Amino acid sequence: MRRRVGREAKPKARGVGDLVEHLRGLVTDREAATIAVDREVARLRRLGAPWPDIAAALGVSRQAARQKYNRRGLS
Repeated sequence: MRRRVGREAKPKARGVGDLVEHLRGLVTDREAATIAVDREVARLRRLGAPWPDIAAALGVSRQAARQKYNRRGLS
């Protein structure tokens, strides 16, 4: 006699509306993260952190960091 192995439950299908809501949540999270990064860059600059260190943490070049955040008034 063969023993039946239990099946894993398949994930429930999500409707388009649910997926749109999920996307909306991701956009909100992205906006909140952008604000948090902007504030942290401003704080680091006020504390005297050099652009090369900030750029390394952001994963961009020093020039790219300066251009982006100087435009936002975070020098």
